[in-house]
Amino acid sequence: MRLFRSLTARLVLTAVALVVLVAVLIGAAATAALHSRLTAQLDDQLTRAARFDGPGGPGGPGPGDVVPNLRSGSLTATLTATLDTGEISGDGPDEGTDLSDAALAQLGDLTPDARIHHLDVSGAGSYRVIAMRLDDETIVVYGLPTRDVDSAVHALLVWEAALTALGALLAGAGGLLLVERQLRPLNAVAATAHEVAALPLASGEIDLSPRVPPELTDERTEVGQVGAALNVLLEHVQSSLEARQRSEQQVRQFAPTPRTSCGRRSRRSPATASWRAAVPTTTRPHRRRWPRCRRSPDG
Repeated sequence: MRLFRSLTARLVLTAVALVVLVAVLIGAAATAALHSRLTAQLDDQLTRAARFDGPGGPGGPGPGDVVPNLRSGSLTATLTATLDTGEISGDGPDEGTDLSDAALAQLGDLTPDARIHHLDVSGAGSYRVIAMRLDDETIVVYGLPTRDVDSAVHALLVWEAALTALGALLAGAGGLLLVERQLRPLNAVAATAHEVAALPLASGEIDLSPRVPPELTDERTEVGQVGAALNVLLEHVQSSLEARQRSEQQVRQFAPTPRTSCGRRSRRSPATASWRAAVPTTTRPHRRRWPRCRRSPDG
């Protein structure tokens, strides 16, 4: 893609990617911390509601205290060898909802180890549940819904996504302005190079006057090093072209004039005529004689 060939685009995209990466990492850490904290609070509520240290001694409530004081939406089930019952409490004492057979089967698979587990109860949602054995034939299960925890975590994720998107937009806009400002000196050096490249250097009068401005040749900076090197290069090229031009002028001035056609000679230059007048005939170098042109029989 041509968009990513631009140095400005690559720098801006890199800055935006770093901002998004940092925001995602911070958001993930914050989400994990919030979820862990809220889950710990929920587990503490479940532990206190189950009253493991009740009248029955350590490990479970007494025989007459099997139903803890749980809030609305809590789960209570009693599992025996002959009958499994359970309900989800409502706002009032008579507003509970009975658990389905599939949900009771899930609860029956729990190990009554008095430890808190996470369970997606069929038809009821996500719960933190605890199962404990009341006697040899009875297991009681208590649970609290995780909807409050899930709602808080979901709200945090929405805010994190919105803030991350806003941060990416701000980083992109601010990064574009800063990168373009920082690349202005480099663009000026490139403009000088393009101006020199457009000059006709093959023949004629050579003018290599374009130079990088002095304020862009500070070798303490990267752009200054490029600008200073370009100016030195242009000085060398101009010196070479001027030397070539002087040499060509000397060659044109003193070179012998060749014959333009058979039997005819071109006009001598003033320099050649003055040389012949100044040098005696006896001291002149041997001149090669060209063969005479012969006319054809038809001519």
